[in-house]
Amino acid sequence: MSSFETEDEQVEDLKRWWKENGKAVIVGVVLGFSAILGTRMYLNHLETQRYEASIAYEGMNMARQQQPEVMFTRGEQIVEKYPDTPYAAMASLALAKFHVDKGELAAARNRLQWVIEHESQPDIVHVARQNLARVLLAEGQADQALALLTDIEMEAYMPVYQELRGDIYVSKQQPKLARTAYEAALEMLDANDDRQILLMKLDDLGD
Repeated sequence: MSSFETEDEQVEDLKRWWKENGKAVIVGVVLGFSAILGTRMYLNHLETQRYEASIAYEGMNMARQQQPEVMFTRGEQIVEKYPDTPYAAMASLALAKFHVDKGELAAARNRLQWVIEHESQPDIVHVARQNLARVLLAEGQADQALALLTDIEMEAYMPVYQELRGDIYVSKQQPKLARTAYEAALEMLDANDDRQILLMKLDDLGD
């Protein structure tokens, strides 16, 4: 009898607990499933965005040589429609070159700054930073270009950054600092890397 009463009490306790907490449990389960479903839908959306952006980027590249204006339009569409994909950053790099070819340095600078601020892939960001430094140098903003090349953490790009520093110091008429930067770039190159341009720049500095 005591066993029955114990089981009966357990059932009553369960009913009581369910009455008090059942709604919260149901809500929690629903929210849990909703979160899982929402995450899957979001990931599927991202995958779809990446696929569509890749197709659009391929189309942009096909127009790059023969139809630069078409390339420009398609590149802008990629940036506007797929800003959260790497293809938007790569399209912006192409658009920046388009502007440079036309002598539109301010527009190129804006494109490259957008990449630096929005892209998360280090390789793409480093390319944008290097090109932005060159644009700033072409605009006569040597100090701003030099500031852009500080606190660099990716060792693979250091020879390029050192060479850029050398170019900037040349523009600032500081040959000793330029030589130091060029020589540092040479030391960082691998054995199979081309050294000719750096050696020519060092020769141009004279003694």
